[in-house]
This record gives sequence, C-alpha cells and structure tokens, in this order.
Amino acid sequence: MQIQRLIPNTFTMLNLFSGIMAILYIQNENFWGGLLFMLAGIGFDFFDGFFARMFKVTGRLGIQLDSLADAVTSGLAPGLIMYKLIENTLGTDNTLFFSSNEFSIAKLQSVIPFFGFLITIAAIYRLAKFNISEDQTHPFVGLPTPANAISIAGLALVITDDQFTLVNYIDTTWFLLIVTLLSCYIMNSKLNLFALKFKSYDFNSNKLRYLFIATVILIVSLIGINAIPLTIILYILFSLLANIKFK
Repeated sequence: MQIQRLIPNTFTMLNLFSGIMAILYIQNENFWGGLLFMLAGIGFDFFDGFFARMFKVTGRLGIQLDSLADAVTSGLAPGLIMYKLIENTLGTDNTLFFSSNEFSIAKLQSVIPFFGFLITIAAIYRLAKFNISEDQTHPFVGLPTPANAISIAGLALVITDDQFTLVNYIDTTWFLLIVTLLSCYIMNSKLNLFALKFKSYDFNSNKLRYLFIATVILIVSLIGINAIPLTIILYILFSLLANIKFK
C-alpha cells in the first residue's frame, strides 16, 4: 500500500521536473523544447490522478502537490513565454530594468514585459480555487490551466514561424497584452466548458465531442502546429454552443 501511495506522487514530481525543464528552455527562447516539456508535464499530471484513483490513494497531500506542480508547468512556464514574447516585440531586456537607477522612457518600457506574468498569477489563483471548490469537476468552469498553457506555447511557435503570413499582425506588444488579459480572465471566468472525457462512446451522447475532435484533426492536418492556439479558441466556441443548446 505504501508503494501504491508513492506512484501517483512520483508522477506529480515528474510533472514538476518537466515544468522546471520547460522554464530552462523557454529562458533560452527555445519554445519548441519548452512546449515538449510542458506537454510531458501535462501528461504526467493526467497519470498522477489516474493512478491515485486506480489505487484509491487520493488525499490532501496529493492534491496540494498536484497544484504546486501545475503552478510551475501550467503557470510559471506560460507566464515566462509571454514575458519573452512581449520583451522581443519591444527589443528590450531586463538588464536595463535591474542595472540602472535613473528614470528613462527606455527603463519604463522595460517594465512592460513583466505584465506577461499576470498569466502566472491568474493560473495560481485558479489552482487555489480548484483546491477548495467542488464545482470544478464536470464540466470545467473556466479554461483549465494546462489548456491555457498549451495555447500560449502554441502562440509562441506561431509567432516564431517566419512562414506564417499573419505574424506581423500578432507579434505586437498590444496584441500580446490583450491575449494576456483574456487568458487571465477566461481561466477564472464562470464559463462552463464541456469535458473531453468520455463516459460512453455512443455517438448520440457525444456528438459535440466527436465533432470537436474531427474539426481539430482537420485543422491540424491543414496548418500543422499553428493550429494549437486556434484549437483552444474552437474549444471555447464549442462550449458556448453547448451552453446555448442545453439551456
């Protein structure tokens, strides 16, 4: 029984380790590497809950560890991505902010990228609410932090893709600040988002899920990795459709 208790927590720690590795890659602006480790962490996050339920060893320690690991993988990592993206649009770095005591427009401008960490703050606030809430089970209330993290990482890949024709329109400070605020809001909104978990596999009970999955597969096959941010937008739109249909 003691070994069974260790298995879920081991996956949680692997989630935390993946988040730390993602941050190291993101710090060096290797967004691909960051995304891969974030996806690995999210995968480990799924399996820690899976094994905890399988072995019936869920407990308060596991819940707290899970949220702390998610705070790194799905909170700090996407916040750092947004920080880097905004910093690149301004052509500044944090050395000016920390090295000079004199006020200047350039130093004031170097503060702007730190607004990207609002994503981190909003994600941790959501995780804290999740720990004390009984309403975040089925469906999701607000965008889950892993989905938000993947969308931010996907946006970074789109912006750094020189072949993406609209990159000049989205690789701007104002656009990224707006995305930051929307990200913070939708994670902590009251919007009901349909769960992707299947209780059964019959078509009539899962029409929306099958339609969403088919749409995502089609879009990914057409535009590849650039579909990641669009997938999250579709997820929200499909959820709005479900809310209208079933009210």
